[in-house]
Amino acid sequence: MAISASLFIFNAIYTHYSFGQSSIYMQNMGLVPFIGGTVLICLYLLTEYRFSFDHASKLYNSGLACIVAGMLVRGVINISGRYTTSDLLYYKAGVVFLLLSIPVALIEIRKKPTSSYSS
Repeated sequence: MAISASLFIFNAIYTHYSFGQSSIYMQNMGLVPFIGGTVLICLYLLTEYRFSFDHASKLYNSGLACIVAGMLVRGVINISGRYTTSDLLYYKAGVVFLLLSIPVALIEIRKKPTSSYSS
């Protein structure tokens, strides 16, 4: 939530100092961590696994960060009045990280020892 809020504040400040020029990419980049975090919270609440996925969460967060960075690059370049496709690399890398987090999470679930109470 804090990251999403800070991205929306960053967009407002950037729009102010760019003389009111704005980009749809920069306006919506705060939604990526918000939606991504909401998905994680829903998965956490709906499954019985109550532990953190160390490597999977790092991959997942890296994927979200790549997508946000791509939206920032595209927004800044669009505000300057040009068009670019250099942001596609960020989106592709973000999707790769997000997709890699799924099998890593499944591996981490299997490696998690079950807790047994012994006296």
